[in-house]
Amino acid sequence: MSVYEALALTPVINASATLTRLGGSRMPPSVIEAMSTAAALFTDLDEMQRKAGERIAAITYN
Repeated sequence: MSVYEALALTPVINASATLTRLGGSRMPPSVIEAMSTAAALFTDLDEMQRKAGERIAAITYN
């Protein structure tokens, strides 16, 4: 049983593209896998945010 079934939530067909109030958007399997891997590990969040910022800056040429 899913958490949605356990809470007796009504299923919705999202015909509005990405709409936050309908749960945003489904994530690709690679994103779900990365989140699952990250959830099982510990790291220094300050270091992770710094390195993520550096990577984003490089990708966006900033």
